Amino acid sequence: MMQGTNALPPAASAATLAAPAPLPASEEHEQRLRHYQLENLNRQAGRVPVPMILAAVVVAYIAWKPVPGELAIAWVVALGCAVVWRGLYARRPVDPSPSAVEKRLRTMVLLSAVNGSVAGLGAAYFFAQLPTDRQTLLTMIVVGWTAGAVSANAAYARAFYAYTLALLTPIAVAWALQGPQGLGIAALAMLFLLIETSFVRDNEKVFRQSFAIRYENELLVRKLEQQSDEILQAKESAEAANLAKSRFLAAASHDIRQPLHTIGLYSAALSLRKADERSQTLARQISQAVTSLGSLLDSLLDISKLDAAAVRPELTVFDAAALLNRLSEDLQPVAQARQLTLDAQIERDLYVHTDARLLERIVRNLMDNAIKYTRQGGLTLHGRRVHDQVFIDVQDTGVGIPPEERERIYEEFYQLANAERDRAQGLGLGLAIVQRLVHLLDIRLTLDSEVGRGSRFTLNLPRARPLAAAAHDDHTLAPATDLTGLRVLVVEDETAIREGMRILLEGWGMQALLAADQDEALRATSAAGVDLVIADFRLRAGHTGLEVIRALRSRYPAVPALVVSGDTAPERLREIQQEQILLLHKPVTDAALRQAIETTLRLDSVGPAR
Repeated sequence: MMQGTNALPPAASAATLAAPAPLPASEEHEQRLRHYQLENLNRQAGRVPVPMILAAVVVAYIAWKPVPGELAIAWVVALGCAVVWRGLYARRPVDPSPSAVEKRLRTMVLLSAVNGSVAGLGAAYFFAQLPTDRQTLLTMIVVGWTAGAVSANAAYARAFYAYTLALLTPIAVAWALQGPQGLGIAALAMLFLLIETSFVRDNEKVFRQSFAIRYENELLVRKLEQQSDEILQAKESAEAANLAKSRFLAAASHDIRQPLHTIGLYSAALSLRKADERSQTLARQISQAVTSLGSLLDSLLDISKLDAAAVRPELTVFDAAALLNRLSEDLQPVAQARQLTLDAQIERDLYVHTDARLLERIVRNLMDNAIKYTRQGGLTLHGRRVHDQVFIDVQDTGVGIPPEERERIYEEFYQLANAERDRAQGLGLGLAIVQRLVHLLDIRLTLDSEVGRGSRFTLNLPRARPLAAAAHDDHTLAPATDLTGLRVLVVEDETAIREGMRILLEGWGMQALLAADQDEALRATSAAGVDLVIADFRLRAGHTGLEVIRALRSRYPAVPALVVSGDTAPERLREIQQEQILLLHKPVTDAALRQAIETTLRLDSVGPAR
């Protein structure tokens, strides 16, 4: 056939041909190969009719006078019908089943033989009627047809054999019948066909090799997609498990905080009453136990806040040296109680631009972690300047961290050397909180540790301009607010907590109004109004304290309010934060409650809403 196209898929290259990949011995591979060979044959068959018919017209023109014109035209028509028939057959939809593909290939080979026979027999008939010069020209055209078939049938050599043998054999026989000279030309023609046959075999081999590479690539892509799906499923499972964990922690935290909050209120109320020394001691011990357990729950709350993106840094320029010195003083008694030394080596003028309270939480957690995991010796808190950088180091002489554990220590609830889950060593959330906070504040944190010799955590912050620093003193407190006579509405659906709040508030000289839901809250405040609302977040029947506060503010605009909740679910934290209402988490100590009341009244700066 006349046309010549490269049947090698784009994936093949010179390097590939130099070192062909072995053919996968699989049934799927063979089926795919046969289908691919058929696709190539069909594609080439669709390109053949036009150039083949034009070449046939040239042959008819050459043989026009020696051969009757009607015979030449009939031959052109017959050859045109044969190639068009094959082209139309190639356009028919292909059944992908293996048996149908094999049958289609056999039919395409048969049609190739038909095309070759019509062209070869007609050319041989014309050959006998032509003079020698035109015989030579006709032979060149026929040989050209066979050369074109080399590339056109490279995907499937059988089609080439069927076509070229049927095409070239008649003209070779015609030359051989003309004597010794013609016999030599016939031999040359058949030798040329033999050379073309070797080219076709090589082309088919290259085609098979390139298809094998393509097939293996497809298998690799399929395997990678499968692995990607498995990874995605594992990721979704992990996210679902993490969500379930967060929900469990939120529910468990709420259920535990409720009775703790009640105990804390009653112990605080008890401490306000006159009692013997033994009773006062018991009240203090109860309060300390509640505070200890509350601090553990607060760690869970901090994780929930950070995961909920409910923590927004308040960036200021301040001297970190003052913060570090205060932390050293605060934790000195804790270290001494464990018979450890705490050495502070802090330079002056460590100005940084970040959130002071969050930075304090980071350093406090690192120091607290160092104290917990140091059995002898002590820790050192460094604060130093290096050019335009500020470095804060917390170094200890503790157990050290093995290299293989240095990533895991930032995981939630993971602790080294605490298989017994000693409560004194916390929940294993300190470093998890540190990691989230340094990411939030964009602070670089590095770790240097040696097992048995200790660890050093280093925070690296850009140094800020001292002249831009604002006064920052965490010890400065606003004057105490006189709460006597304040009308406070307590919205709480648990009777024990309502009563505990009433006793505590009245002990401070305030007047407590109690309500379990929105209707009771509106009735309780209808006579004389209210100065402050303290509402539990989660109420009965799916209602919330925020709904009650909104209802009261529709009657008493801008009435000060705060929410008390044992719920740590991230969505709850975001909802409360959007209302810009101060949130306290159960259990609430009496000191924290009083400070929150005073802070809320100062921030709102309104008189009694009556």
